[in-house]
Amino acid sequence: CKCDKCKGNKLQADTVYLFEILRNLLAVIRGVDTPIHVNSGYRCFDYDYSLDANVSTRTHNLGLALDLSTKNWVGADVLRLCQMAGYTGIGIGPTYVHVDTLGNKPRRWGYDKNGRRIQ
Repeated sequence: CKCDKCKGNKLQADTVYLFEILRNLLAVIRGVDTPIHVNSGYRCFDYDYSLDANVSTRTHNLGLALDLSTKNWVGADVLRLCQMAGYTGIGIGPTYVHVDTLGNKPRRWGYDKNGRRIQ
């Protein structure tokens, strides 16, 4: 967690496993090992709440979510790769993608330039 208080790092094993699948898929498609930056992973409740008090699903608190970025990702490519990796929740932002493993049904959404979720 980035709060510097809780020192938490409670990512679920499935979250980490799917991240490795995503890295491998990206390497195969691009033909080179492309670094994927983890902007955010596990967040304690207090830190997550400080970012957005209106979020109804706290997937980062549960260790089920990652916010990722890499060079030259295009929305449609990101969506396809994240689906292939097995993530159920995928939110595409201007400079990052949110992925999570909450539930069995696919969920998709976008973020505006200010990071606000849009349907």
